[in-house]
Amino acid sequence: MNCALCQVLHGIEYADLKFGDTVVIRGAGGLGIYAAAIAAEKDASKVIAIDKQPLRLDMARKCGATDVIDMNELPTPEARVQRVD
Repeated sequence: MNCALCQVLHGIEYADLKFGDTVVIRGAGGLGIYAAAIAAEKDASKVIAIDKQPLRLDMARKCGATDVIDMNELPTPEARVQRVD
């Protein structure tokens, strides 16, 4: 658990997340949930989680995601990119 959190913290610091940025998280498993929570805490304007499992998407919302994309509804990468834009 600690290793996963450290990896997410490092990734967000490496990406130089700033107030008001949009964050897209591909996968709402353990790392994705951490990423949603940290991005929200760092005041990202939008935190978008992408996954196929409704329970994971629900958890992502509870942990800070402002938007979710269900891959079952948008099965192609192009459709998901269009939804994010």
